[in-house]
Amino acid sequence: VSFDADYFKVIYPAEIPESCKPAANGITPGKTFEIALFIPIFIEENKELNKDLNQNFDATDFQFLSASDTTVEREVNEKMLAEFYKNSENFLQFYEGVILAIDNMQRQGMKIKVKVYDTRQNSKIVERYIYSEKFLETDLIIGPVYDKIQNNVAAIAAKNRIPMVSPLASGSDIIANNPYYYQINPTR
Repeated sequence: VSFDADYFKVIYPAEIPESCKPAANGITPGKTFEIALFIPIFIEENKELNKDLNQNFDATDFQFLSASDTTVEREVNEKMLAEFYKNSENFLQFYEGVILAIDNMQRQGMKIKVKVYDTRQNSKIVERYIYSEKFLETDLIIGPVYDKIQNNVAAIAAKNRIPMVSPLASGSDIIANNPYYYQINPTR
């Protein structure tokens, strides 16, 4: 068997085409991207549920992201939580995945600032954030994870041309009418 190296050469250009460079796509080099993450992690409920386990438990234990780098701000005791409120453990694991993805993007040179909103699966909490003037500075919205809470966020996202990622919902009618809505979990 002979091997023809020329046959397997990659046919990509040596340089990145101008149309694919960040500045050509409206992305300003050096810009810090503002990401809003809406996730039901029930910080206060988990704190109350596990208050006897760790007297030093603090809601800041869940604030792992900083604007310039992805860091753990303090070492978290392995036995910090004996049990989790509702299904918040699954969402904390999802949050860990978001941290890993952001860390990867930061290692590639992107500047990212993430604001994590504990939605507690409550639309009133979400509305308090999305109707603020500061929220319009958001470059990307991840979540909320439940369909019934997504409608208002999707409307704000569409009106202000903010991309919105629905990470877990699978059957939404929003996708048909909103070009800024991205559904990650496909329909059945």
